Amino acid sequence: LTEAIFQDNALQYVANSSLLSPVTDITMDIRTRDENGILLRAASRAEVFCLGLLNSSLLVKLDSGASAELLAFTSDRVIADGAWHHIQLTMVEPTHSVSRWRLTVDGQRFGGSFGVGGNLNFLNDTNVWLAEKYTGCLGEVRVGGVYLPLINVPDAPQMSRFSRLGGHEPIIGCQGSPICDSQPCLNQGVCQDQFNEFNCSCSAGWEGKLCELEVNECSSSPCGYGTCKDLLADYQCDCHSGYTGRDCKEELDNCLEFSCVNGGTCMDKGGAHTCSCPRGYVGKRCQWRFPPVACDADTKCLNGGVCIGGDSGGNCTCKPGYTGARCETEIDECEFRPCLNGATCLDRLNHFQCVCVLGFSGRVCENNREEHTERVPWLVVTIPLTTLCVLVAILVVFCMVMTARKKRQSEGTYSPSSQEVAGARLEMGSVLKVPPEERLI
Repeated sequence: LTEAIFQDNALQYVANSSLLSPVTDITMDIRTRDENGILLRAASRAEVFCLGLLNSSLLVKLDSGASAELLAFTSDRVIADGAWHHIQLTMVEPTHSVSRWRLTVDGQRFGGSFGVGGNLNFLNDTNVWLAEKYTGCLGEVRVGGVYLPLINVPDAPQMSRFSRLGGHEPIIGCQGSPICDSQPCLNQGVCQDQFNEFNCSCSAGWEGKLCELEVNECSSSPCGYGTCKDLLADYQCDCHSGYTGRDCKEELDNCLEFSCVNGGTCMDKGGAHTCSCPRGYVGKRCQWRFPPVACDADTKCLNGGVCIGGDSGGNCTCKPGYTGARCETEIDECEFRPCLNGATCLDRLNHFQCVCVLGFSGRVCENNREEHTERVPWLVVTIPLTTLCVLVAILVVFCMVMTARKKRQSEGTYSPSSQEVAGARLEMGSVLKVPPEERLI
């Protein structure tokens, strides 16, 4: 057995002077989240040894009687993190009566060596306590290379051994509390068991120890020239005038959708557009003459247009089919290609005319005359044939009705002439009998 769980249940051991080699090293494997506790302790009248945890770090105290004072050393590495750690405490020169001691954790030295002291041979004749006031797991524990059994086993055959004196049995294995069973993580977070402690892996848009806080995607100010709106796991930018894009960092060219007339030049400034008008024109789009032109002899409307005066000067109201400031332009009704099926459009005044290709007709050549002519012969044959069938059926029904009516009249009336004819047929039948065949021979 190499792993067991301890919950303030210390174990006591004794070697009974069975150790044959000097005690110059101690090793153990540990896994805990307990910040304070005693891992291994032994004491006699003049000597003391203690290996424990203080504020999540290792604490070593050693007085083997060979040193002038108690040696104490604390590592700067956190041990109570829920992970397995291998601890090794050794004499630098184990063959000497006194030597410096070295502490390593997971193969890494901490603080070099500390203090000069003798070996720990007094552990051969004194009681050793394991896991006092300690909660966590212990793996293999060896003192001077001799294994400390975590559960009661039959006496081992080897000469050097530690025997259990008492204490509560630890729990076999190394399983922490089922800390994720209560589902502590909120908002669809996933609980990750990390040995008596959990960590929540939050879903998109959430943060915090329990995933209880919604992430503010606007905290980083992603919208350059706009207002940020926080969404779940996303954000939305409402851009200021003149800017576009997801983050409102693309400057919008307002002149693309805005045009100046009468020779004006569009200028995009600060998200707005203005027209630089030539001399003699004013207005947002340079659409007005300045000074305004009145309806007089100088204002001549072409193609039958009528000049109507107003605050902005005289303006021409054009007749249908003409446009422009002076009605000088005839509207091209063929501009949008109204004629179909390959027809040619002829622009006329205020209307258009379609010249259809062969086989099409209609105002915009929408009718296919070939399809229409294919349907006519079929109708010419079908309609007379159907009419003839109906007349024949009526004639047959009429004949059947007349025949049935005559039959009923003859069967239901007494006629003496009919009786005489029938009687005569019977008498002639009885007189004119055919002679037998053998008489004819």
